[in-house]
Amino acid sequence: MSDLPAIRRPRREGGPTLRVLLVDDLAEDRARVAEIVAQDVAPAEVDEIDGHVAFFRALRENLYDVVITEQDLHWSSGQEVLHAVKSLRPAVPVIMVARRVDEGLAAAAFREGLDAYISKAAELGVRLRASLRSAFRRLEFEERIDGLEDRLEHLLDRLNVAVFRTTADGELLEGNPAFQRLFGAVLGPDGLPRTLGGLFEEPGSYRELEARLAAEGQVRSFQARLRRASGSTAWVSLSITLRKGPGAKELADGLAEDVTAAREAEQALQQARDDLRAVFEHSGAAVAVLESDGTIAMVNTAFERFSGFPRHRLEGVEKWSRFLSIADGDRVADRRRVQLGAPDGGARSGSFDFIGRDDRRRRVHASEAVLPGGKRSVVSLVDVSERQRVEDQLLHNAFHDALTGLPNRLSLFERLAAVAERSVKGGADGTGLVLIDLDSFKAINDRVGARTGDLLLRSVSRRIEGAVPAIDTLARCGSDSFALLLHPATREALAEASKAITEALATPFQFGDLTIECTASVGTAWSGDRQGVGMLLRDAECAMYEARRQGGARCVQFGPDVGGGP
Repeated sequence: MSDLPAIRRPRREGGPTLRVLLVDDLAEDRARVAEIVAQDVAPAEVDEIDGHVAFFRALRENLYDVVITEQDLHWSSGQEVLHAVKSLRPAVPVIMVARRVDEGLAAAAFREGLDAYISKAAELGVRLRASLRSAFRRLEFEERIDGLEDRLEHLLDRLNVAVFRTTADGELLEGNPAFQRLFGAVLGPDGLPRTLGGLFEEPGSYRELEARLAAEGQVRSFQARLRRASGSTAWVSLSITLRKGPGAKELADGLAEDVTAAREAEQALQQARDDLRAVFEHSGAAVAVLESDGTIAMVNTAFERFSGFPRHRLEGVEKWSRFLSIADGDRVADRRRVQLGAPDGGARSGSFDFIGRDDRRRRVHASEAVLPGGKRSVVSLVDVSERQRVEDQLLHNAFHDALTGLPNRLSLFERLAAVAERSVKGGADGTGLVLIDLDSFKAINDRVGARTGDLLLRSVSRRIEGAVPAIDTLARCGSDSFALLLHPATREALAEASKAITEALATPFQFGDLTIECTASVGTAWSGDRQGVGMLLRDAECAMYEARRQGGARCVQFGPDVGGGP
């Protein structure tokens, strides 16, 4: 055994290649299986073996990802092939195919570590494809992990495996170079332990190994702390099989793999998982993990509070669409389908109404990203209801007067621009504009006080609204001025509106025992005078100034004798 070559699989360029050892002494059966491998696992390399010598040479000199063997061989049996593979390469999956099904043989083979038993007659194609794809996925996983960190490279280098042989009572007989590198020249007269048990840091672990080996005849992946030649200790995974040697002497063939880095990485990985779970659980944002079909797989505590449902009512039970309106549900579902199929799977965000328990609606901003593998996604929600309310209020404030609640001058300009655009596009409806400037409002405000002055302005706006039913827009344009837009409107309708406003404001205002007379200078303009609405505001201002010049408490309509009109 000491002359066993060091077997090392090189790092594969451009992705993994599944290495398959195919053992069958019928050429047509090998061709059939090789064809299935070529069609369903790409890329793949298949070594076809039809004899005893070639099989053991291939197994000794190469490291395969999967072994496929015929149950009945002319020179051996599938069970012997399984035994040989599991003795030398315990981690390599073995698939046994059979021209005739033998359930007893299959059961025994599974006990020895067989991974799949497939009938050639009825299910070869389907089950072999599934087994090969499983092996390929495992290989892909190993390939991805292989490049994560330099310190994991040694962990995942499964080829540097120590092979050894002992007597039944643990006396070391042989060890390959990897074994000697790991534990030192244990066979030499240098005082180092000459028994396998002497390498164990904890004698109790060796006694457990002996008991299991005596009871089962085989032990796989038994981990224990062993002493190295340097005096340090290492965690080692042992796989040992008892067999009959020459003269019916019982021997033990074994493999030893240094898994110190693996245990450290496993502990680090578990710590990372615990940390990620803690971050997930204690995140202030409501977070949910979704399956590809929208089923909620996992939620954090914040999502429980946000939705109003405990997690046992959500995880694996509810669909994500349960929290969306019909309109939002279709839109979000379409976006998720595109995102899950996108090659980058990057985060996407959007806003919609979240419908929680008792149909409570809140506006949320959601960010969704596809998790590695493309089967799940994670959604993070932030409640933006208050922000949306504030934004809506700010937008309202930008276009409305805070005192009266009426549209302001900016809102009036926007409405005039819309009407002007419509007239340019061929609208034939006339438009009327009425500007109302309260007479002597500053003096009234100084006399009665700002609070009563505010009450007066609100009362004026209500009287104007009551006087003219068909108002397009009534806006407060200044501290004591208002504008009324009529659209569509005729010249006659404009005159009637201005008259109604003047008459409405002629009646004194009563605030408790206080009576206030507040008249207005009113100016009007009609789009027909200028063949458009672009000059309406200027024309109405000219008419309003003329009404003020004449002493107020009157209405003036823009015309040829007002402000240079046509």
